[in-house]
Amino acid sequence: MIRNSSIRDLLHITFKWKSHILFVFFATVLGVASYSLLSKPVYEASSKLLIKVGRENVYAPTFLAREQTSLVVNERQEEQVNSEIEILKSQFLANKVIESVGINRLYPELNSERRGVLAALFMEKFFSAPSAAETSDIALSKFQENLRVEGVKKTDVIDVSFQHEDPVVAAAVLNTLISLYLDRHLDVHQDPQFSGFFGEKPKTLADELQEAEANLDAFRKQYGVSSSPDELRTLLVKEEGDVRATLNQTISLEAETEAQVKQLRAHLKKIPELVNLNKEVEHNPYAISTIRSKLIELQIRERELLNKYNSDNLLVKNVRTEMEEVLTQLSDEEAKVYERSHSGLNAIRQTIQQQLLQKEAELNALKAKSSSLLNLLSTYKQRLDELNHIEVGYYRLKQEVDVNRQNYQFYLGKFAESRISNAMDKERITNVSLIDPARPPSKPVSPKILLNLVLSIFLGGVGSLALAYGMEYFDTRLEKPEDVEAHLKLPVLASIAEFSSSGK
Repeated sequence: MIRNSSIRDLLHITFKWKSHILFVFFATVLGVASYSLLSKPVYEASSKLLIKVGRENVYAPTFLAREQTSLVVNERQEEQVNSEIEILKSQFLANKVIESVGINRLYPELNSERRGVLAALFMEKFFSAPSAAETSDIALSKFQENLRVEGVKKTDVIDVSFQHEDPVVAAAVLNTLISLYLDRHLDVHQDPQFSGFFGEKPKTLADELQEAEANLDAFRKQYGVSSSPDELRTLLVKEEGDVRATLNQTISLEAETEAQVKQLRAHLKKIPELVNLNKEVEHNPYAISTIRSKLIELQIRERELLNKYNSDNLLVKNVRTEMEEVLTQLSDEEAKVYERSHSGLNAIRQTIQQQLLQKEAELNALKAKSSSLLNLLSTYKQRLDELNHIEVGYYRLKQEVDVNRQNYQFYLGKFAESRISNAMDKERITNVSLIDPARPPSKPVSPKILLNLVLSIFLGGVGSLALAYGMEYFDTRLEKPEDVEAHLKLPVLASIAEFSSSGK
């Protein structure tokens, strides 16, 4: 039993149970020391790998889009490092290392021939002997337990270590693991059917490209399309525009000529066909007629100019000035008196008739030209409509040719890349670099004798004292007057000390 004790009471408990305390303390220290001294030392070989961005991290799409001109690079380095760690820790790689090094060398205690006669008899009597598969599973479990693969924080480095009782075996296992890992790394990142697929695909695409080009050539010959529809459309639109401009100009000239014909016919009705030449007249009819004819021409010209320009135009003003001059001449001529002695055809009328015939011929020619231009415009419109239908089929075939050509060039490039990749795989050119190869360690990592002894002393001391105070807590004996007064509620009148026989 323990009450609120002083230091004296604690010392009393310590001396009371000193034999138990010493036993537990020395048992703990001796046990840990014996285990540390008698257990086999374990050595740890280590190596470091650097993971870089390489061709394994480059993704090239199987079907290349038109707008895609660059490859896709995976820049998540942390994920790449974690992926490589999982490859290093894979069961497949562990089995390959065990098979390469050998179970007998790696874990000789699993070999039934080397267990000893007593161990073999004991196992055969109480347990059945493990099969080869069970032995492989045990070796795999021990191998994975002794293997440590970790990524160094804030770096692209992987730290790989392996523990074994033999330092040479530990280094050999780790070097074998890294060598097999480099091969496995290439196998994991490479598609085994990559080269075969990209070797056969260009041949198929070449046939498809040739067939598409033949279809496009046949389509061009069928519809007479030597160039692209865009170029043909541009040419037709330009020619149609030229024809339309010519038609507009012709229609304008036709209207002007028709107006001139109407004016000439109106003036022709006013002029007599014959003039009396034998009769004396007061005036010179020929001169007056000539001047009037000139005046009529100026009036016709004035109307023509007014159809095109306003009255303030310089040409209109010049014509009007000439008209004023002609009117002055006409006034002067009418003031003169001449005598005529014969008659004949009116020259002015003949002149106007000639002009009328000429203008009518021009009018008929312009009408014929307008009709021809209208027919030509109709032809151009029909050809443009046909071109709209041809354009759909043409560009469908042209797109098919472009896609097949692009795919053919792409797969041809991928085939070349696959050959280069295979050559680089044979040379072990990867994004993994070995920083530090494994070497046989000179010092074991366990057991740590000094640390174990320090811990055993600490644990032995704490454990033995805890045991002593625990035993005191459960002890029900009354050994001191305070215990009697506390439990029996009676005062102690006297106490007699206990003397040993040796003190008599």
